Amino acid sequence: ARDRWEALGWEDYDMVVMRGCFCAGAGTHEVWVRSDAVVAVWPTEDGLNTYPPVWWEYMPSIEELFDLIDRANDDADEITVEYDKAGWPSRIDIDWHAQAVDDEIAYRVDWVEEADASHVVHMAPGDTYTEAGTTIRFDGIPEDSRCPLTVQCIWAGEASASFTATLPGGATQEFSLTDPPGSYGEDRSTEVGTLRVTLITVTPYPQDPGTIDEESYRVRLLVEPI
Repeated sequence: ARDRWEALGWEDYDMVVMRGCFCAGAGTHEVWVRSDAVVAVWPTEDGLNTYPPVWWEYMPSIEELFDLIDRANDDADEITVEYDKAGWPSRIDIDWHAQAVDDEIAYRVDWVEEADASHVVHMAPGDTYTEAGTTIRFDGIPEDSRCPLTVQCIWAGEASASFTATLPGGATQEFSLTDPPGSYGEDRSTEVGTLRVTLITVTPYPQDPGTIDEESYRVRLLVEPI
């Protein structure tokens, strides 16, 4: 099965994964994998809001699922695996210790689709990134009203990230992307020249009330050709 999966040659793909366990990260998620690494995890019941990067470690790529199967074959008391005809594991049930309670874990991979060629870009204020003759500069976070983790709020708030793009020929385009996006997701992505730019996340997330230093902000973008 792993040979069939690797024969596809997919390094960039999207998938929907259910993780069942008595642990963090349980639920059904859309997972973006780029260059064989998980770059974003989204809850399928609310595709507008991505989880912060600290949670991404709980959601494996297909290669990491194969590694988990190998480890479970060696160490678990019981494991059941089913595979899609294309090779990826479609169902994994693991009972690490038969006499232990709540140590079981399960994965269901509902679908996997190859993604268009794209790049994941990490930027600090003032950084630039160039692709297809278009240069994108991250100008900063002019507004951050996200609810701190230690506070109960009636509104989750948002962080607005500002950018300036210089297109082939020298024309400029200013644009903003918001995390989380508007009610229909229209503010998370935009077209810039021949590229689509999607804001994956703004970090750090505020822990306590107060102002985050402007130079501490970082954004993660997905840049792909239209």
